[in-house]
Amino acid sequence: MIMNFFSNFGAYDFLIRDSLVLILVGASIYILFNAGYFAVPQIGFMAIGAYTSALVSKDLDFPLLLSLISAVIMGAVFGGVLGVVLARLNGVYLAIATVGFSEMIRVTLRNLEFTGGPTGIVGVDRSLTDLHIIVILVAAFGILALVANTRHGRAMTAIREDSLMAAHQGISTGKYRFALFVGSGSLAGLAGGMQVHVTGFVEPSAFSFDLLSDILAATVVGGITVVAGPIVGGALLFGLAEGLRDLQEYRHLINGALIVIIVAFVPSGLYLLVKNGVVDMARRLGLVTSRWSDSVDDEALARFETRSHPEIPTVSPSDLPTPDSKGPPILSVSGLAKSFGGVKAVRGVDFAVKRGEILGIIGPNGSGKTTVLNLLSGVYIPDSGHGTLLAADLDELWGKPSLVMRAGLSRTFQNIRLIDGASVAANVRIGAYRGDADGDLLTRLGLGVLRPTVAASGRSDDAVERAMARVGITDVADLDVNFLPYGLKRKVEIARALVAQPEVLLLDEPTAGMSPTERDEIFDLVQSIRAEGTSVVVVEHDVGSMTKHCDRLVVLNFGQVLAIGPAADVIKEEAVIDAYIGRVTRA
Repeated sequence: MIMNFFSNFGAYDFLIRDSLVLILVGASIYILFNAGYFAVPQIGFMAIGAYTSALVSKDLDFPLLLSLISAVIMGAVFGGVLGVVLARLNGVYLAIATVGFSEMIRVTLRNLEFTGGPTGIVGVDRSLTDLHIIVILVAAFGILALVANTRHGRAMTAIREDSLMAAHQGISTGKYRFALFVGSGSLAGLAGGMQVHVTGFVEPSAFSFDLLSDILAATVVGGITVVAGPIVGGALLFGLAEGLRDLQEYRHLINGALIVIIVAFVPSGLYLLVKNGVVDMARRLGLVTSRWSDSVDDEALARFETRSHPEIPTVSPSDLPTPDSKGPPILSVSGLAKSFGGVKAVRGVDFAVKRGEILGIIGPNGSGKTTVLNLLSGVYIPDSGHGTLLAADLDELWGKPSLVMRAGLSRTFQNIRLIDGASVAANVRIGAYRGDADGDLLTRLGLGVLRPTVAASGRSDDAVERAMARVGITDVADLDVNFLPYGLKRKVEIARALVAQPEVLLLDEPTAGMSPTERDEIFDLVQSIRAEGTSVVVVEHDVGSMTKHCDRLVVLNFGQVLAIGPAADVIKEEAVIDAYIGRVTRA
């Protein structure tokens, strides 16, 4: 009896077992939703796992363990295939396609002879005990919780919040997507295998949209971005369903209403609502302090409100390194071209960046400046052209931002891309993904948290600390980025780009919308970055600042290079004055 202790609950024993299995399916939904992939193929995966386990157990006499492993493998295989087939779909299209997948699986199982047709398969070994269920759930949620606190967990958060930004931190979004579909399929397949060994039978009608709506509602109510979400939501909704048994005909109406209420008023779910309330109360009572937290505390907010802006280390002209004019360029492009439909955004652009140089790119609006940066960083694939970075061929990396970043090129964006609601340090920490991958075995696996001492796992933390100190934001490390003014948000983005210690840093309009004082501060920061050996490419409209701080300027007009050379000389060229500076002067 110790193996089936739920029997002590009398008539509720089956309800408890079934609910725990469905909570595991909720965990498989969390795997995809947490990374921003709104895909719901889990009922199809569950059906595949259930039928696989039933068939190998009954027809091949597989023991329980091998039966469940078979369910996991088949779920993983179908998850991987579906991940590849639907690789280009996102949002509502992905959701619709995955609902269709589950329905296709159900109808197929209903019409196959070896699956028993509409009646399904009966007489399956009911050897899964309550202890088995508890052990599997603890192991599954323990692994998910562990992963959530590793570099892989941070990568999934970045993908969910901004996949383009994530790719520019060296995160391979495509590989993660495939792995998450495999993981979701594995877990849902396991749940299906467990269910058939609880009930002793399986039939296609059990895997309907009704079941999906119940599990989806539980996951959303608990929280789709936290590991504990399916547990909290499942316990609440499945318990509520039993308590309101007389209202079963209104179950879907209740589920729909709960989803609408949660999404509208508590989108993070009930778990985080309660947790944040408890943490906030504890902070107010002085019971906990935060360091590198994901939310703001009163102490950090007070420190921010009363602080004076930190001084960026200034570099005197005599201390500035001289760009290496004799050595090979650190970055070069030739014949770079890109069209969007009939619009030729970039046409035959050639330039090179010397080691230790600040190269500025200026030009009128629509001249192709940001498009050039997007080509360099891998956002777009050029129609033609050739590029090198550190003497290595860039052509194979075009269109692959994560690989370009790993090759030694980091960037910021014209529109600031940060994770809202996360702390300054948490945002900067995303940039350490590549550094984590270059560490020892535990770090590369994302399991640095398993080290016995904090000091042993501090390599990436040190890089984050250095990057924040380098731009002067250490004293607001715990502050939610939503509380920062525009100028400090820019510094957070620059710090994130610096964590990986790039050879080349691309800055897309880093001082746009800033006051003259803030603008000077950012360019002083750029000079200090160059002084430490990083080459910098800056796109900016402020000609005065660009002339003052850049070694050379590239002037673009209608996607072509109009002039290139020393900043002081380029701005005096008649063609440049007519095309750009003169136009601004006459306005």
